[in-house]
Parts: sequence; C-alpha cells; structure tokens
Amino acid sequence: MASIRADRSKIKGRMTRTPEGYLRGSAVVTRTGVFDYLTPDGSIRKELRHPDDVFDSESLASLSMIPVTVDHPAELLTAETASEHSVGQTGENHTVDGKLILTPFTITHQRGIDTVNSGKQELSLGYSCDLIPETGVYNGQEYTHRQTNIRYNHLAIVERARAGTVARINLDGAAVQSDATQPEVLLMTDKTMAAVNLDGLTYDAAPEVAKAFEKVSAELETARTDAAKSKADMQKEYDELKAKADALKEEMDKLKEDRSDAVITAKVQERLSLEREAGKLVKGAKFDGLSDREVMVTAIKQHRENFDAEGKSDDYIKASFDMAIESAGDPDAIAKQRAATAEKMDGVSTPKETERGNQSRLDSLIAKSRGGAK
Repeated sequence: MASIRADRSKIKGRMTRTPEGYLRGSAVVTRTGVFDYLTPDGSIRKELRHPDDVFDSESLASLSMIPVTVDHPAELLTAETASEHSVGQTGENHTVDGKLILTPFTITHQRGIDTVNSGKQELSLGYSCDLIPETGVYNGQEYTHRQTNIRYNHLAIVERARAGTVARINLDGAAVQSDATQPEVLLMTDKTMAAVNLDGLTYDAAPEVAKAFEKVSAELETARTDAAKSKADMQKEYDELKAKADALKEEMDKLKEDRSDAVITAKVQERLSLEREAGKLVKGAKFDGLSDREVMVTAIKQHRENFDAEGKSDDYIKASFDMAIESAGDPDAIAKQRAATAEKMDGVSTPKETERGNQSRLDSLIAKSRGGAK
C-alpha cells in the first residue's frame, strides 16, 4: 500500500547566515528503527524503517535538491506546485551516521527566513513509501508493517513536535544535540485513497474513512428501506381495515333498511297475500314455519299432484303458482287452453302439443313474473 509520511527530525550542528541573507545548515532528517505512526482512525501502527530501505541508493538520491516548505502542503509537491510552496531546498550530499541520515539545506525565501525568526524552528520530512504488512521484531521492538521504496518529496519548517523535547534551528551558533530515540509521528494520511460519493460528488478519502462512511451509508439505507417497508405495511393494514369497516357499514345500512317499518310492513303484506292465494288451493291449511317457496310448492301440488319442484328456479315456481291460482279461479281454464290449442292445429290436438301450449303460457308467466320483480 502506497503511503505518505511526515516525520519530525532534530537539528545536528548549527545554522549560519550567508552574505545574501540565506539560512544554511544541516539536520538529521531520517533514521532506521521501529516507530509509532498515528493512523487516520486514531490508532497507533508500528512500522519498521529497515537500513536496507532507508539507506537504499535510490531512496537517498530522492533526498537531494527537494523543496523546503513552511508547513506541509496538502499534497505531495509536483512541478506545478513546487514554486508556490518552496522557500528553499536541500543539498546534494548526504551523510549516513550510524542509523541516521544528515542532509544540508538552505532557506532562500524571505517568508521562510521570517518563519524561522518568529520561532517556528523544527523540521519535518515529507515522503512517500510502500507500506507492506509484515510482523516481526527489530532490535527488540515488535512491528506490524515495513516501509519500502521510500521516496522523499519535501522538507517542511513546522511547529513544536507533539512528543518529547524539541530540536530547534539555532541562529546563535550554539550546537544542538540530536536525540536519536525521539519517536517519529505520522502527520499525513495514506496515499492510497478510496473514492467516496456524497450527494452526487466524489471525494478521495483514506481507506479507514471510506470504510466507515460506507458502513454508515449502508446502515442509513437499511433504515430507509425498513422505514419505507414499515410505511407500506402500515398502509396495507390500514387499507384492509378500512375495506372491512366499509363493508360492515354497508351491511349495517342494508340491515337497517331491511328492518325499517315500511319494509317490514310490505313484507308482512306480501306474506299475507301469498297465504290468501295459496289458501284458494289448500283449504284450511296452515303455512306457519314454511318459506314463501315452500308455501307455493305446497299449493301447486294440490293442483298438480305430479309437480316436481326439484331443481326448479324461484321464477319457475312463482309462474307455476300463478297458473295454479288462475286455474283455481276458472275450473275450465285448462280445458279452454286445450281447445284453443286444438283449433290452432286444424282441430288436431295431441298431448305433446297441449303440453307445449301450457309450457308456452308458463314461460310467458315467468317472464311476466320477472318483469314485475323489477
């Protein structure tokens, strides 16, 4: 994983002022060992800076002639941004002293000189490296990652370090001792960035931040889905209950209508009329407990012994009942029907023809009954 590092360093030797007014000196800018680095999520990571990587020739070469800046820029410098931030530069010749690297540097810009004169007198080296997960022990210290392919980018003038005693740039010529045991601190985030989409805009963020953002976004989306689902379920339940309530209201309104005084009176009158008509066929009969259909069937069978009501519609029963009542009022009605039918058939009449005539009249009465029901 490619990462960016900004390590604090301490001055060894002294700073001098050139005839041009520049400040020139040297500093311990990097070293080997296991160091604590503060990660973006606030945890501490143990990283090994092995001599094979720190003293690598290409790594040392990258330390030559790099810009000196006031504080660290937001990103590693490029040819397009170096002139904007640079207040000086490092030298070409570096010294390896045990596990330390010393490098010369010169502050040429007035802004940098004023910064040093104002009291901001500590240095911090910014660089990139490949961070490899690797566990082990180096010089008695455990580590979990190793820095490789170290490439230096700039040397920054910064405020006091957060940990331990500070090494300051010395303007009066007094020597300042270097504390090689001072831990270095990660000041810049990992270079490996993850894309984060927020309200349609894409931002680069550290992997830890992106992961946390994705988790929160997923939880929020789940909450939204659950809320929408709950709302839909509640609406469905409400609609079902409302439909049941509406159906019950209609049923109650119908019951209320069916049980109104006018309706009850009309039904009583209809029943009394039916029993009077049926009484014409069944003298002295009692129809208590019988339905209207059963009353009519009972009356019809008094007139037609072989009448079969099984499977017949209510309209058919009503029409047959009306015919039976009509026949009861005129004993010769059936004979007249037969005679009329015989005349239409040139004086020839058969039982089947008579039956068809009766059926035709029955159909007519059924249609009349249905029309009256409307």
